[in-house]
Amino acid sequence: MDPQEPALAPSLIANVVILRSTGRGAEEDALAARLERGGVRAATAERAGELPALAQEWGVRLEEVAVLAPESEAAAGGPLQGAAVLHWPQGSDGTAAIQALAQLNLRRAARASAHVGGSSGADGAAATPRTFLLVGYAMKPSREAALAGQGLLPLLPRRPRAGPAVAFVPLDLGRPLGEQPPLDVLLHKGSDELVAGAGGRGGAPAWSEALLRLQRELAQRPQVAVVDPFECTAKVVDRCLLAEVLSGLEQLPLPGGVRARAPRHVVASLGAPDLQHRLDAAGLSSCALLVKPIVACGLPESHSMALVLQPKALRALRGGLLDCRGGSGGSGGGGGVDSGGEGAETAVVQEFVNHGGLQYKAYVIADKVFYATRASIPDVARPPAPGPDADAALLERQVLRFDSLASLPTRLPAHMAAPPKDGAAARPPQPLPRPALEAVAAHLRRALGLTLFGFDVVVCSDTGDWLVVDVNYFPNYKGGPPETAAWLAEAMAEAHARRQHRE
Repeated sequence: MDPQEPALAPSLIANVVILRSTGRGAEEDALAARLERGGVRAATAERAGELPALAQEWGVRLEEVAVLAPESEAAAGGPLQGAAVLHWPQGSDGTAAIQALAQLNLRRAARASAHVGGSSGADGAAATPRTFLLVGYAMKPSREAALAGQGLLPLLPRRPRAGPAVAFVPLDLGRPLGEQPPLDVLLHKGSDELVAGAGGRGGAPAWSEALLRLQRELAQRPQVAVVDPFECTAKVVDRCLLAEVLSGLEQLPLPGGVRARAPRHVVASLGAPDLQHRLDAAGLSSCALLVKPIVACGLPESHSMALVLQPKALRALRGGLLDCRGGSGGSGGGGGVDSGGEGAETAVVQEFVNHGGLQYKAYVIADKVFYATRASIPDVARPPAPGPDADAALLERQVLRFDSLASLPTRLPAHMAAPPKDGAAARPPQPLPRPALEAVAAHLRRALGLTLFGFDVVVCSDTGDWLVVDVNYFPNYKGGPPETAAWLAEAMAEAHARRQHRE
């Protein structure tokens, strides 16, 4: 990642010693690793007496170290004198300790800085003068670990190439915002907090009670920018809503003669008597198909999909999409999937085009765009359509069920794979023209109202058209360029500036 200059470094605490207590060894090691991923030097110690030696080893003064210690150690004085003492509540996952460090650095930076900025607390009263922006993030631990491991969630303020210094801090959705550090920006992965059967539209998952409570609290804090607005992120959870947004791509003029579009699709019950008629009307009567649940995330079944070589083989899916993790996504256990027509599952039935087994994964941070290539579903064969009397075994031979969260099927059974072309050899991926890619990203950014998102493009082997086959909010940005961390910090600062301007 691109190194960003630490802001106000002389005044900040960037070194933490965690004193071990009985029965908490694993928790302390996990907290130390979490701090290290966030750019804070951390170590564990058995006794307070080890603190001076650790400070000397690090080349810092005792006053530049924070100690996470039980109250008994803090009361004992001795080697802890001169170091900042923070308390880690018993039984917590370390979020409270990291928040205490953020609060400490806010106070120290404010005292050390001659430039004092104003901010408001949760109750509207003047809060500690601010010298850097604080971004609170809400996401599941595994996502935090992945992003922080790439340097995207620094716990210490970093000054990007443009704008104010920015630091990140985890939020505890189980506690009121008023009991946590004063935020300038909320960064969230709301789909981590979807609950199945919670009353969403058509049985779709809805926000958890913890996230709904957070939204209510944010409504009382208009000065806090939210990246991204919850109503905008909801558009990529529902594949029907997303398809409506993507339908506008076909009218988008792109430089270089590039044509982009969404895959043709229908939303229908897999057991509907008029399914074939609807496929014919949508131009899907003679192509391979991908079948996806309506809900894009938040359910175990959300990523259970099927590749179908011929539309008539859809009859094999009338019992529902198989959840590749061991359950059924059909009407018997759909967990929030609409049903209709003979009780069969309602799904998105989408055009599949041969694209050389290559997918372009584009990542967007505000107006910055980059992409990576990934192996995708190989080109498929075009077998004869099964007749009306075809048995279940024959239909199943034209269907491949898979879990897209685990992996796309980058190898196909021999009878499903397209035969190799004569003289064809593996060719390196062709780069996507950047002006066209940026134009597609800008269109989606406007249409979705999102700052952070990713989208997947495949290039049709027959026509050269770009098909945008998926969009997701706040991707992992894995493999991004060195500037990725700076781009994310700049996006947070820009969101804060827009919010203050509106206020």
